[in-house]
Amino acid sequence: MTVSNEVKLHFKQSGEYVFICIDAPNQPYLTTDTHLSDSGEIYNLHVSAMLGERILKNSEFIAWDWWNNNGWTANAARILNTVEPKRFLPNDAIEFQISRRRFTDKKWLMKFDIGIPNHTDFPKETNSKNAEKWFLVKLGKPKFK
Repeated sequence: MTVSNEVKLHFKQSGEYVFICIDAPNQPYLTTDTHLSDSGEIYNLHVSAMLGERILKNSEFIAWDWWNNNGWTANAARILNTVEPKRFLPNDAIEFQISRRRFTDKKWLMKFDIGIPNHTDFPKETNSKNAEKWFLVKLGKPKFK
């Protein structure tokens, strides 16, 4: 799915996982705050040099708890190990692997805030605290062992 001239999204699922790729070739860096609504809850899955997750409670996101990505993972951005200033190594894509056991609903509403030099939001003009106009991802029946 084409999001902009710089970004495409790819989705795939297996019996136990959902795989999402934010494909942004030829960018000097790539980060994301991906928002996922499952059964009414809104989660913010953050990927940069660190992974983290937070949840929306009482109309505000709670504080970050870094490296608490239980049930999901993604490739964190790599930093060039040099003297200051630190720089991100080029990264063409962010790839998520999300457990179907973690987010069990068959319909996910998603919003992608993609950090590239020209910041990209998908869907455009949506609010990270209200999932009504977010992108709908319909999943098949999970096959847990």
